[in-house]
Amino acid sequence: PYKWNRVDNLICGEEDRTMDVGMRFRRVMYGLIPEAFKSFEAEEEYVSKFQKLLSYLERMREKEDPASKLDVPIVTSKNRITDNKDDITRMTTRRDMTDSMIRFSVQLLRGKKDPFEWIEIAIDPSFDTCKSYRIMFNWLVASSAKVETQLQLLHRRCTQFGLKLISFPQTTVSWNLFLHALAVPTFICIREKGKSKGVNDVLRQLDFIYDGITISSPQFLECIDKSEDFSFPRYRSGKVKSIPSPQFVHRSGALFIRKMTDRYKKVILVGIENYRHASPENKFREIARNLCEELSEMVGKLDFDEITE
Repeated sequence: PYKWNRVDNLICGEEDRTMDVGMRFRRVMYGLIPEAFKSFEAEEEYVSKFQKLLSYLERMREKEDPASKLDVPIVTSKNRITDNKDDITRMTTRRDMTDSMIRFSVQLLRGKKDPFEWIEIAIDPSFDTCKSYRIMFNWLVASSAKVETQLQLLHRRCTQFGLKLISFPQTTVSWNLFLHALAVPTFICIREKGKSKGVNDVLRQLDFIYDGITISSPQFLECIDKSEDFSFPRYRSGKVKSIPSPQFVHRSGALFIRKMTDRYKKVILVGIENYRHASPENKFREIARNLCEELSEMVGKLDFDEITE
């Protein structure tokens, strides 16, 4: 059921401004995608740019709580602990990347000060130079002009710091892969057992980086021919459970790939185009289409001998 009482309290000025899933609040989402570093110096420069952005976000939060700081650990090639298990522990907890985000509210001050107009900013809890980094703006009641001002300020700061901020579509964090009726995802089905590790290698070759853990509703299986070939965990009633899976994003930002692996190591790849940031100038749609074709071709050439450990 919809949390009417909770939403009413938030709109009326309740001090606890935490937004819960299911409130149907508005959201704008951005991401930072690192370049392929050619040296340690280039990586350190990227970290320095992010630290400037983090300081800017801390100053926004300080208006609410001067004593609090954003505790975001930074992971680089010098202190990274390698793990080749696709974050299995997190995948079994049925929690996606948005559950662990650091959240804080920012009062909107443009023009007349209205205590009921505020936005919630959510950021990833850690920063890794080989992964994407997300920044979300969520709000219930706020004028479009004031929200747009905050978004423009963030873009200006990122440009000033030398960071490339890219719009990410809501579908990339949604359980519903068909959230956008006019942006249907691409499905690449790998029905042979044991190609999961090889798929990871192909994604790295095509310049995809890790984006986080996502949860997908199993309703998409109805759109796949011979979906019975795949065996995902089920409830006692026989209904397929929601599917946790790692997600990857291309360094261009044009395409996201969800990698769903069933009990027998068969894989379904879901390609999600970045329609939010697509334009004739950046040719995102053409890049995404070419990447899907190349990915399908390279995965089809994998054989069992190439990916056995």
